[in-house]
Amino acid sequence: MLQLTPRFLQLGRITTLWELGMLEMASKHIVQQPCGDASFSLHCSPQVHGYSSAQRLLSLAEELAAHLAQIQREGDAPVLLYLPYHPLHPHASSRERQQAYLRYLGLNWLSYQPQVFAYPFGRMAWWASWPQLRTLLEQHERVLLVALDSPAPTVAEQRQSPASLYCEGALIVEVQKARRGLQSHWHSLNALGYQPATQECSSAIGDVHDSVASTIRQTGGQQIEMFMPPRLPASVPQSVRHAWNIGYHTLLPLLTEHSRYADPLSQLGECGTLAPLAVLLYLVSQWQNAPARSQQPLAVQLDMTQRMETERLRWCAAAVWGWHDDV
Repeated sequence: MLQLTPRFLQLGRITTLWELGMLEMASKHIVQQPCGDASFSLHCSPQVHGYSSAQRLLSLAEELAAHLAQIQREGDAPVLLYLPYHPLHPHASSRERQQAYLRYLGLNWLSYQPQVFAYPFGRMAWWASWPQLRTLLEQHERVLLVALDSPAPTVAEQRQSPASLYCEGALIVEVQKARRGLQSHWHSLNALGYQPATQECSSAIGDVHDSVASTIRQTGGQQIEMFMPPRLPASVPQSVRHAWNIGYHTLLPLLTEHSRYADPLSQLGECGTLAPLAVLLYLVSQWQNAPARSQQPLAVQLDMTQRMETERLRWCAAAVWGWHDDV
């Protein structure tokens, strides 16, 4: 079982304006929440500025570094670092690419620590790190999950969906093995190929839903309490959107009148690298204070590459979570 404790959380909702064909960052709303609070109720106060997305990302990294250094002084812990998608240079070694990216963010001091693992894959970073996280938790008492992003919309995204919300921020979550907490029943990250509008892509999405349904049936007849589908951006090809809709029908027999659709990011909008962790913290906040149940609750978390038109390789991901109470 996994115990997730947020140690640092800063979220900023970005407002964008479309004027004279130019995308301009108009305002930013900041909220800082105390350590240990896993809720996501935003109380924002405006702070107008004209920083670019790159400048804000560097500012977030600077503030994140100060909090991370303080938390690390409490004791050694491996760090899984989740960063915005970056088209890493194909001819450089993995270590060289990681160090170059960390230097750019002003986090180069992390590159000299042996137990720091960087995942510059945007919204798929958390999913890609899952095997490493499981391995580290077998060897260490705690692991720190560190994420930051400032996902400014592209020109095409702003044109297609000008009212969309975008959220930037930084997040540090401490993970420990515990007798009470989230239980992973199944976890998967599947490649959708290099071209999104293909039969290969649709088949991969269908396979994920089939695997989710099979996993839930193997848990002993338990049914879905919480269903959390991905937030599909406006730029997603219609064939991909159709494949997700078909996949949802595979899960319909496992839904009951007690099942509920949950969109934890509805008030935050697109938050890139932060999104999967924000969803998990929401899930923990819903279950940890709930009354005792006779049957373990299940939740389905689905996700997909944020920008299929720009990221070199596209992915879809899924997990089936349960909650275990130590009784």
